[in-house]
Amino acid sequence: MKGYALVALSVVLVASAACDHLVRPSDPLEADPDVATVGIVLIAGEEVARMLAAHPHRPRNGSPPTLDAVLKGPGWMAAFSEALPLDSCTLASPDRWPGPTTCLQAALPEPIRPRVRYGIAGTTATGEFTGTVLVPAPPELLEPGDTLALPPPSGARRVEVAVRYRIEPDVGTVRVEIPDASETSDDGTEVKVDLGLLGVIPATLEGTGTDTLSVRYRGKPMRFSLQLLALGWNHTNFLAHTGSFPLPEPWPNFGIEGKGAYGYFAAAAPSRAAEIQVR
Repeated sequence: MKGYALVALSVVLVASAACDHLVRPSDPLEADPDVATVGIVLIAGEEVARMLAAHPHRPRNGSPPTLDAVLKGPGWMAAFSEALPLDSCTLASPDRWPGPTTCLQAALPEPIRPRVRYGIAGTTATGEFTGTVLVPAPPELLEPGDTLALPPPSGARRVEVAVRYRIEPDVGTVRVEIPDASETSDDGTEVKVDLGLLGVIPATLEGTGTDTLSVRYRGKPMRFSLQLLALGWNHTNFLAHTGSFPLPEPWPNFGIEGKGAYGYFAAAAPSRAAEIQVR
């Protein structure tokens, strides 16, 4: 799978309540300006890995971290050596991290594989950090099938889509993604739709195996792709714990540990995509 921009994971739809607790604020007990925060989410099927790194105790206009890091796969290593625009690290929500940030990318010799363990090792200004993560199994999207045709909603501005799915115990969070969408204009041509206008609800599922999604309908025939993204427990637990501060050292381990660095090393796997047609 490509285009997930850490995807990212990319378009990735993040529940607002979770976003509010995504980052650890500056801690007066540990306000070392050289401390680095790192956030990595590997995406099954992608041939790149992206890392967001920040200096949370520096002003926003300061210098971002300078670090060396490599991703370790089955029999190979790949360096995070290419700097990208911050919006390439959207799954890590760079706008939510305090201080100056940078997005780094590693080109991989093969796609990230589900149910495979990966490692990371790096060095920051204050020391080394290491970590491991097991890529979760992808969610099994049971319903809808490959294609679902729906009539336009009567007297409503939202389309409802029932979903059934199955996840493994290594999945901590299930998110809803719409990778692409288009509308049919009056002259019959298809026009791409800004994905942010569709407002899928809920963006994060409860993990119960069934749910009903609601997608904004704009009065024109439309089609969109729908898939689920399974995130492992390192990311889920990071979100659950970062609302309690201060967190004195040693920091909780969310796949990353080491002197002078905290954050998470997580992974995700997408389901197959279903095409929804409204006409």
